[in-house]
Amino acid sequence: QYNPLQDKISKMFDNMKNSMMTSDIARSICIRLVNLVSATMKEMKLEIGETMTGKMDKMIAMRYPTMWNFMDEFLQFCFELCDIIVETRESKNYELKNKVEDYLKENYSDSNLTLTSIAECFGVSPSYLTRYFKNHTGISLMRYLNNIRMEHAKKLLISTPLSLDEIIENCGYIDKNNFVQKFKQYYGYTPIQYRDIKKQK
Repeated sequence: QYNPLQDKISKMFDNMKNSMMTSDIARSICIRLVNLVSATMKEMKLEIGETMTGKMDKMIAMRYPTMWNFMDEFLQFCFELCDIIVETRESKNYELKNKVEDYLKENYSDSNLTLTSIAECFGVSPSYLTRYFKNHTGISLMRYLNNIRMEHAKKLLISTPLSLDEIIENCGYIDKNNFVQKFKQYYGYTPIQYRDIKKQK
């Protein structure tokens, strides 16, 4: 999985060996590598836990019989760190998905809700949000919003005496014909037909 990283680090250590540098210089370079990784971790605000912190302290102390022992330890540390980064990103990705879903469930009645306004709310571009949401849910964002609105409209038709115009407004729609057409696509009946059928049961 991390072959390119392994190749680059191995090549760097081969160059160090071939350059005939002193052990003190090699040791200094190795410590700088660890410090660079440490600075990157702080910048990314990664939480690595006590075990990984202990490994880093050991590398800084440089208690290794040879430089190759250090390289093996450093490589393994980098692999584990990459896994943590991937897990952190995936966790944040799903966190955004959940936040967007919650936002739509809370604001579906807003007729001014658009892809652009939703994207602005979360600080991302509309094109990114479109791809992201489809990748994580399997349906488009606006389709997801329509699903919520239609489900709510269905419940209001069954459980309340609200007029069709009131239900349309309550569900975030403006155009009556558009709503009726969408409802029929979802449930096979117009809203009034659906209400009448449910009343007869």
